[in-house]
Amino acid sequence: MAIQKCPIWNVDCDVSNPYGTPDIYLVRGSHRAGGEYEISASAVSEIDEASEDADRARLTSILVERRMKGVDVPRLTEADVLRARESKPLPVHERAERLLIFLVRSSSNEIGQFLHIGESNPQLFQPALAWSESTQLQELHFLSDYLERLSLIERRLFAGYMFGAKIEVPGYQYVQEVETNPDSSQCFVAMWFDPSMDEAYEKGIRPAIEEDSGYSALRIDRREFLGKIDDEIVAQIRRSRFLVVDATHGEAGVRGGVYYEAGFAHGLGLSVIFTCRNDMIDKVHFDTRQFNHIVWENPDDLREQLSNRIGSVLGDGPNRTS
Repeated sequence: MAIQKCPIWNVDCDVSNPYGTPDIYLVRGSHRAGGEYEISASAVSEIDEASEDADRARLTSILVERRMKGVDVPRLTEADVLRARESKPLPVHERAERLLIFLVRSSSNEIGQFLHIGESNPQLFQPALAWSESTQLQELHFLSDYLERLSLIERRLFAGYMFGAKIEVPGYQYVQEVETNPDSSQCFVAMWFDPSMDEAYEKGIRPAIEEDSGYSALRIDRREFLGKIDDEIVAQIRRSRFLVVDATHGEAGVRGGVYYEAGFAHGLGLSVIFTCRNDMIDKVHFDTRQFNHIVWENPDDLREQLSNRIGSVLGDGPNRTS
């Protein structure tokens, strides 16, 4: 099977088989896909010519997600095509954040200058669509207006529906704080946010992650953010290297949120370390009982066991000094 156009968007580009096999294509010059990528022959066969633009945009989002994690030339497989077809669109808040990241990256050599986004400038317009999971200019107007109202960019409207975007200092600062890289030191902690668990976190989980292992612990209830908490949870899990999920709960029953977060992380291929206080281990949800839980008695015990588990599963983090 020979192809000559971008398999996702059917636009002209350079397609080759650089690895001596017809099973993997290298696609260059497809601005609409957000940049260079590889795709398997089985993935090409799975892409339906009748697919709607929204499906193609979600598939492009998978490429963007991997570029955000530091993969210069991401590869799409048949499983990725199926995942894109079945997944829901990104939350609007996350689409706006991705557009901001794209604008910051595109303006790295033009600080203080307006980037002109519109159909007459395809080298910026089409990647902006790709990064924000958009299918038309109107969506970019909406998302950029939202970013302006948050004082992250300044926007100007030009003739022909084109707009200019200039990154404000808070915009650069925001992206610097959230942008993912392949050496992420962040550990997302999912747990019961009850005062009775504060000591377990402060004397057990946090020092095991930060002081003993060299990673950074993030609890969503202790972070300021824009938008809805559900959107922020998803975004922060995507930025994390691994998760610590504590299943301890009170009389109200199991913490559904921590199981959702663990499942989402597993879907992304992230390592998940499960913990639970010993008096609650018999009440762990059946969906996760097959996983090896750290069963702890007190914060000191939790810290020691968690430190050992992180070291054996992930090794020392980038912040480890000794």
